[in-house]
Amino acid sequence: MMRIETRLVIKRFMLAVFFALRYGGLRKLINLIYNEYERRRMVPSLKSRPYFIKLQVSNYCEAGCKYCIRNYAQAPFQMLSYEKAMAIIDQVCENTYLMAFHYSGESLMNKDIFKIVQYAHNCNIATYLSTNLLHLSDFKISEIFESGLDLLTISIDGISQETYGVYREQKNIKLILNNMQKIIAEKKRMRRRFPLVNLQYLVMNHNVYEIELVKKLGREYGVDMIDFKPIGTKDKAFLPKNKEYVRASIVGLVKKRMPCWWLWGAAVVLNSGSIVPCCMATVREDDYLADSKELLYIQYNNEQMRKLREKHSQNNLHNIKYCVDCPIPYGAMLNQTI
Repeated sequence: MMRIETRLVIKRFMLAVFFALRYGGLRKLINLIYNEYERRRMVPSLKSRPYFIKLQVSNYCEAGCKYCIRNYAQAPFQMLSYEKAMAIIDQVCENTYLMAFHYSGESLMNKDIFKIVQYAHNCNIATYLSTNLLHLSDFKISEIFESGLDLLTISIDGISQETYGVYREQKNIKLILNNMQKIIAEKKRMRRRFPLVNLQYLVMNHNVYEIELVKKLGREYGVDMIDFKPIGTKDKAFLPKNKEYVRASIVGLVKKRMPCWWLWGAAVVLNSGSIVPCCMATVREDDYLADSKELLYIQYNNEQMRKLREKHSQNNLHNIKYCVDCPIPYGAMLNQTI
């Protein structure tokens, strides 16, 4: 049986190739190759620039997921304004293949989210959004398709009230499945190919028995793909008994921690305009890398970031908690949670 992580890597590779072909160009390709060259050589001070951006448009969320890093965040709550989003996108568009609009918050709580997505799309960047789909009623469904969004991931942890409510405080799975049906129906009505609708199912001990039911539901609803994703916690109460559904790092299949791809190929941009090291950083006071008034590429190559890359290349991570606790220490882009 193939591990579910392996299946995710294969899917991500196929999507990455597709996005590269659709939104590529000579400048982006040269930057990507040079960035990977610098990553493999573990260069601390980079001449290349990140080709994947994760942009936080909101750090509000009502889902109440038990192990969300948002539970440990100390950043003030705010939405990313459309004007600030445009300024950030303008800084990165020449080298960026893919931009994700979710990090430590629910993106659909930002009323400008699809205007922001459309701006990035018009700047020749592939766009990706993951949502719990609780706030779809705040928008016209047609806005999703008019924005040019490429990939829409709908994240659930159960298809019944009982299973869905174990991991999340917000338990309205009927609303979410209803909203998913509305999106797919509108997609068919508008005869749109994009966004690809991806149903993501977080596999845990209490819901693993629903996997076949989720596959059946996906076929009935007409989603484009389904991802079964292993949970990123070591809490044995949530880990499935079958190790095929548990992260390789947690079951001991990863013997050596690899230098993190995020520090070379990606940038996580907060709604304040500051960057943090990676998608697993908890956004505490010591996680910030620079003043938000500085340009992103200055932050990306500042002293803190250079020292962090050096520590990763030396495997000297004992005092960096979010690196030590990271459930995905595999090094390469395709292994990361995007």
